[in-house]
Amino acid sequence: MSQVTENYTQEEIVQAVYDYAASELMAGKSREQVESALVEKGMDAEDARLVLTHVSQAIAKGHRKGGWKNMIVGALCCGVGIAITAATYTAAAEGETYVVAYGAIIFGGIQSLMGLGQVICGPLDHETEPAC
Repeated sequence: MSQVTENYTQEEIVQAVYDYAASELMAGKSREQVESALVEKGMDAEDARLVLTHVSQAIAKGHRKGGWKNMIVGALCCGVGIAITAATYTAAAEGETYVVAYGAIIFGGIQSLMGLGQVICGPLDHETEPAC
């Protein structure tokens, strides 16, 4: 065992490898570049591919979780915009003006659709093989 690894547990070393792979992928490096770097650091090629598969799945899961959040926030914004529009329309007498909260409706609709896209397709980059 090398002197560098003597001070760390096996779990800490494994976590460091996963953290390194995730940070490299998130920085925009391709799977092939990260795999080559891991192999250069002494990891078996099959193990490097396994690490990259797990890291890619974790990244995709994080994107999908963010997609659900975007869908909910977008739906709430859109709903508030619709509620404001409906309330001011019903409160206005014939011929009076009312508020159409189109900014909230459009913003919320777009954000909700973007979130739906994240949930369905996962990450929007070319490296992690989205489902769409």
